[in-house]
Amino acid sequence: MNAVGLATYAACIALLFIGTLWRAPVAVAAVLCMFGLDQLGQISHPWLLQHQTFTNYVVGVLLLVGLVRKRGGALQSLPRSKIWLAVLLYLYAFTSLLWTSVPELAWKQWHAAGPYVAVALACPLLVTSENDMRLALRWTSAIGLTLAFVVLMFGQWGVRGLMVGSHADETNPLALASLAGVAAAATLFVGFGRRNWLEWLLRLAGVVICVLIIIRSGSRGQLIAVMASLALMLPVRFSLARVRGLVPAVLACVALAVALDIGSSLYIVNNEARWTGEQATADVTGRFDMVLALLEEWSRSPLTIVFGLGNSASFDPTLIGAYPHNMPAEVLGEEGLIGFSLLLALLIPTASAFLRLRRQAQQRPQYAEVLAASGAAALFCFILSLKEGSLLGNFLVFTTTLLAGRVAHSIGRQPQSEAQIEHASSSARPPAFANLLR
Repeated sequence: MNAVGLATYAACIALLFIGTLWRAPVAVAAVLCMFGLDQLGQISHPWLLQHQTFTNYVVGVLLLVGLVRKRGGALQSLPRSKIWLAVLLYLYAFTSLLWTSVPELAWKQWHAAGPYVAVALACPLLVTSENDMRLALRWTSAIGLTLAFVVLMFGQWGVRGLMVGSHADETNPLALASLAGVAAAATLFVGFGRRNWLEWLLRLAGVVICVLIIIRSGSRGQLIAVMASLALMLPVRFSLARVRGLVPAVLACVALAVALDIGSSLYIVNNEARWTGEQATADVTGRFDMVLALLEEWSRSPLTIVFGLGNSASFDPTLIGAYPHNMPAEVLGEEGLIGFSLLLALLIPTASAFLRLRRQAQQRPQYAEVLAASGAAALFCFILSLKEGSLLGNFLVFTTTLLAGRVAHSIGRQPQSEAQIEHASSSARPPAFANLLR
C-alpha cells in the first residue's frame, strides 16, 4: 500500500496544482477532498504521518492560488451572496467567548479549527457561475473516486478506519465516509463528456465504490444521508416523466441497491452489533439527551436565550463535557437566538432558491446536473450536522451550502434565451475527460 498510496497521493496533489493554475475552481475539489488526501498520505509515508498538517497547508496554498488566479472575479458577486451571513455567524460565535464558561477550552477549539473556518468561507469565492461549479464537481468526482478506490482496494483497514503507524491507530472513519458522500453526489449527477452509456456505467460503478467506503467505515449516519440526498435529487437531475430520464434514474437506484447488498454481505456481517436497531437507538438517545441538557441550561435566563451560553460552553464538564453532536441545536444553545437567526438566514433562502429553480430544471436541462449535484452535497452535509460535529468542526456544511447558493444565484439570473443559446452550443464540447480542463 505504501508505494501505491504515496504515488496516488503525489499524483492527486500534482494534478490539483496543475488544474488550479489552469482554472481556479479546481481548488474547490482540493478543499472537498482534503481529509481523504490527508488520510491517504498518513497511511502511505511516515513523514506525512508525523507532519499531519502538511496536506492541510497544501490545500490552503491551492486555495490561495485559486483566489489569485480568479483575481477580481471572486469578489464580483460577494455583496449579493450569503457568505457575509456565515462570516457574521462566526464573528458572533467568536465574540461570545467573552461570556463562555470555559474560555480556555474554547480558545483551544478555535486554535485548532480556525484555519478550517477560513477555508470554509473563502472556498465559495472560487465559484461565480454554474460552469465554475460544474468544473469543480468534475474534479471532485475524479479525485474523490481515485482516493476511494485506492483506500478500499489497497488500504489496511482496522475495525472502522484505516490503520496508521505501528501503534494500531486508525484514521477518522467519519471524515473518509463524508468524502465518499460528496464524491458520490458529484459522480452520479455530473458527467465528463457527451451522453455516453459507457461513461454512465463507470459513474454508477464509482457511486457503488463510494457507498462501499461508507459501509466499510461503519458510518451509519453517512449511509442514511447519502441515500436520502441522492434519492431526493434524482427528480431534479432526471425527468421521470420521460423514458430518457426514467431509465438513468432506475439504474441509479439499482446501483445503490447493489452497493447496499454487497456492503452488507462483505462488511456489516463482521460488525453486526453496530448496525443493530438497539445500538442505533441507544446512540440517538444519548445524543438527544445531550441536546436536551444544553437547551435546558440555555433556557434558564432571558439573556442566554437571546445571546447564548457562549461558544464551546457545551464542553463545560458541569454541562455536557463535549459538543452535543447536533450543530443547529448547538448554535441555538451557545449562540442563542442571534446566532440561530443568522444560521436560518443562510439556510432558508438557499433552500428556497433551490426549490424555485428546481421547477425550472425541465426548461433548462443543461443546468439540472449542477443543481442536483450541488444540492445533494449540501443536503448530505446538512443531514450529517444533525448527528455529528460542531459549528467549528462542520465547515463543509457552510462550504457546500454557500456553493449551492452561488450556483442557484448564477442560474436564476440568466435569462431563458441565454440558457437556450448555451444549450445549443453544448454539443461542441470535447468528449469525456477533456472537460476537466474546460
